[in-house]
Amino acid sequence: MKRIAQFLTSNPVAASLRCRRGGTALEFAMVGPLFLLLLLTVVELGYLLFVQSVLSGASREAARMIRTGQVQSAPDPMTAFQNQLCLTVNLILPCKKVVYEAFVFNSFGSVALPPPKRDGAGNLQSNGFTPGGAGQIVAVRVQYPYTFIVPMVGQYLSPGGLGSMLVSSTIVFRNEPFGS
Repeated sequence: MKRIAQFLTSNPVAASLRCRRGGTALEFAMVGPLFLLLLLTVVELGYLLFVQSVLSGASREAARMIRTGQVQSAPDPMTAFQNQLCLTVNLILPCKKVVYEAFVFNSFGSVALPPPKRDGAGNLQSNGFTPGGAGQIVAVRVQYPYTFIVPMVGQYLSPGGLGSMLVSSTIVFRNEPFGS
């Protein structure tokens, strides 16, 4: 037993095998960045789902004003819809980036929304706003260009690796028989 203790204290290779200083730091240096990236990805996706939920709720509230005829009876229907939409959305998102559209269709089977329209700089543009009359079928689409907070997450999760994606909410309904 005495010889083994002597061997461990005199042999530099054996001494380095028992030395544990810096092992934890090395392990953290290898695992830490991956863990941090995973944590940031979870936070980013949670926030993205929160933004989607807020946009969807605000869209439903504003679309209800079209459905009941409140928007159509306002002096400026587009402004009335925008004010209701921005009332909820503005707490989380900049309302100036939110694009909203309303279309009228003859039947539920004929509902086909046009693709999102963009200007020369790639910014979203509205395809129009027609809230329709009593009993008409209306489709309301609200869109927001979401930019990822963590660039590396956005690079892998966004379409085309551009670091942003389009968050959209669409509601299709028949207007109530208001005004009759």
